[in-house]
Amino acid sequence: MMQTGPGCAEALCDRGLFRAASALQILGGLGEVFAEGLTGIIGAAEAPSEVDASAGDGAFGGTECVSHVEVFISHTWSSARWPKYLSMCYFLNVTLAVKAAWGSYALGVGVLLILEATVSLWAPSDQAEANVKAHLCDRKYLFLFFTELPVLVFFVFFFFGQHISASCWAPSLWLDKLCVHQTNQSLKAQQVAALPVFVARSARMLVLWDDTYFERLWCNMEMATFAKYAASPEKMEFLPLWLAPWLLSSILLDLLGVTFVCSFQKLNTFQNEAQVQDLAHMGAAFFGGSPHVRQFIHMFFEVFPNFLCYLPVALPTMLSFKRKIQGHRLMLEQMASFDLKKAKCSVEADRPLVEEQVALHFQAEKDFEVIVAGATDPAPERVEAVDPREEAIERFNNYVQGPLRAACLDSIGDEQNVPLHLCYVCFLPMSFYAAVNATPYAYRECTLTFDTMGYSSPYHLVATFSLCWLSTQLLVFPVTFPVLLRMLQLVESLTSSWVLQLVLGFLGSALAYAYTFFCAGTIWGCTVVIMQSYSPTWLVIFFFVFALLVLQAWFFFGKRPKRSCSCRCLEPVGGDDTKPMLGLRCYPEGD
Repeated sequence: MMQTGPGCAEALCDRGLFRAASALQILGGLGEVFAEGLTGIIGAAEAPSEVDASAGDGAFGGTECVSHVEVFISHTWSSARWPKYLSMCYFLNVTLAVKAAWGSYALGVGVLLILEATVSLWAPSDQAEANVKAHLCDRKYLFLFFTELPVLVFFVFFFFGQHISASCWAPSLWLDKLCVHQTNQSLKAQQVAALPVFVARSARMLVLWDDTYFERLWCNMEMATFAKYAASPEKMEFLPLWLAPWLLSSILLDLLGVTFVCSFQKLNTFQNEAQVQDLAHMGAAFFGGSPHVRQFIHMFFEVFPNFLCYLPVALPTMLSFKRKIQGHRLMLEQMASFDLKKAKCSVEADRPLVEEQVALHFQAEKDFEVIVAGATDPAPERVEAVDPREEAIERFNNYVQGPLRAACLDSIGDEQNVPLHLCYVCFLPMSFYAAVNATPYAYRECTLTFDTMGYSSPYHLVATFSLCWLSTQLLVFPVTFPVLLRMLQLVESLTSSWVLQLVLGFLGSALAYAYTFFCAGTIWGCTVVIMQSYSPTWLVIFFFVFALLVLQAWFFFGKRPKRSCSCRCLEPVGGDDTKPMLGLRCYPEGD
C-alpha cells in the first residue's frame, strides 16, 4: 500500500504526477471534457497502441502541480456529458448565480429610484413628471426589471459564473480526464498507482452520482480511500446528476407561473376590484360587519386566486417531480443495499487489487474491551487481532449503508423532501415578483396610491408589504414542494395505473399550489389588518397563524432527532495522513 503522507504527496508533486485542474478547464467548451471517455481504462488496460504518447500533453499541461486539492471529483464515464456539465455548473456557480441575481434586483431598484429623482428635478412641468412616473410604475416595466432580468442574470451566472469572475473563488479540482495523462502510458501507470494518495490529499470528494456509480469498482475504491482519511462522512458530497436539470426546470416553471400571474393581474381577470369588495362585504356580514374581517377577506382574495395561474404548469411540474422521486429513491436504495462484491470491473484483473486496497483501508487494528452487563468475570485485556479481508470489506459495506447514507440524507434529504435552500432557489422568480410590492415606488403616482389603499404614507405601505413578503417567501412558498412530493407518493401508493397516476398527480400538483396560496393569502390578510388598523384580537390571530407557519416549516425542513443507534462497524474518524484513526461509530438503523 502506497504511503499517503505529506512527504509522499510532495514527492509526487515534484515528479509532476499530482495535478490540479481549474474550474475553467472543466467548464470550458460547455463541459467538453466530459464529451468523451478516457483513452484507456484506469487500471490494467492501456490506450490503443496507435495513439501518440504526446497527444494528451495539451490537456495535461493545462493543470498545475500541487501537493493537495480541495475537491476530488468521482464519477463514471457511462453517464452523458450534459448532466455532468450541468452538475458542475451547479456545484461551482449556483451560489454565485443567486447572489448575482439579487444584486441585479437591488441595482434595478437603485436605477429606478435615480430615474424618479431625476424626473422630479428636471421635468418641465408637473404633468410631464406625472406621465413619466406613471410609466415607471407600469407593471410591464416592473416585471421586466425586477423579475425577468434577475432570472436572466441567474442563468447567465449559473453557466458562466466562473468565466465572469475569472475563477476567483473556485476550488482546486482533481478530474481523471485532465489530471491523469491519457496517452503517456508510463506516466499514466505511475499516476494510477498513486491514486490513493490523490484521494487522501483531497479536502472534499464530490460524487457525481448516476445509477451506475455504485456498480463501478474503481469508484468504490475512491470512496473507501477518502473515507479512511476524511474527518467525517459529510466531507463526501453526493450530487445526483438529476439535481441540476430538475432545479433549472423548476425555476423556469415558476417563472412561467409568475408570468401568468402578472398577465392576469394586468388584465384584472381574476381580481376585479368590485368583485373582491363584494366578497369582502359578504364575508364580513357573517361576523357582524366587522371592518377587520372585511379587510382580511379583501386581502385574502387578492392573493389566493393566483393559484389558478399556476394550473398550466401543474402538469410539467408533476412530471419533473416524478423523475426526481425515482432518481432520489434509486440512489438511497443502492446505498442501503450496497455490496462491494456486486460491483463491476471493466478489467477483471483489477478486481483483487482494488478489493485488497479497500480491505486495507477498513481493516481493524485492535479489538477493544467489551463490558457485558451482569458479567462476574472481568473482561479480557485488549487483544490484537487482524480482521480477515472479507470482514474488512463487510465493514466498508456497512459504512456506505450507515454513516455515508445518513450523511447523504442530512445533505439532500429523502425522496419526499427538498432542502430548504433549494426551495428558495426554485422560487426565485416569485420572490423577485412579490418583492416589487415592497419597493418604495411601486404605487407612487400610479392608479392605486398608498392613500387610496388605506396607508398613511409610502413607508407604511412598504413596511406592511415587506413583512408580508418575508413571511410568504421564507415560510409559505417553500412548503409547496414537500407537499407536492407527499401527494405524488400518496398517488403511487393508491394506484399502479399510469393514466390514473397522471390524472391524480396533476390534481395533487394543483392542490399543492392551492394550499400554498391559501397560506399566503391568510398571512397577507392578517398582516394587513394589524398594520392598517391595530386590534389586540387580530394581533393574537396574526401570531397564531405565524406560529403555525413556523411549525409547518419546521415539520417539512427541520432536522429530526437521531434514531436509536447500533454500532455495526468501525468508522474512520480522522487522524493524520500517515496514521488514520478508526473509531467505533454509531449510526441510525432502518434509514
